[in-house]
Amino acid sequence: MGLNLHNLANKGLSKVFGTMTYTYRKYNGRTINDLGNYVSTYEPDIVRTTARIYEITTKELEDNGLDTKVKHIKIYDSNYFTTLDRGQGADQCLFNGELYELLPEEWNTTNNGWSITIWAKQ
Repeated sequence: MGLNLHNLANKGLSKVFGTMTYTYRKYNGRTINDLGNYVSTYEPDIVRTTARIYEITTKELEDNGLDTKVKHIKIYDSNYFTTLDRGQGADQCLFNGELYELLPEEWNTTNNGWSITIWAKQ
């Protein structure tokens, strides 16, 4: 099944949050914690920014093979996602009190100067 990224990135959505503020933290790598488990680490700087944010509909999730039991949002941002390099872990954002992780780069695109990124609720 091929990804229909163009459709997922550009379709109308059922819940439009509009231009909203969210918090973003960039993935930095992995380290081993005191229990001997690998854990993700993040850059120390947390960025508060505004972007256009939308909730992705269940139908769109189904059509694109994403987990319909997990809430996904789409963020249109001109500042922070122009050069995504997702070779390993995932960036995180906090929006409306909920934590989200950035999906791998094949789910993200650019359009007319906007970086369009898909995030899954954790």
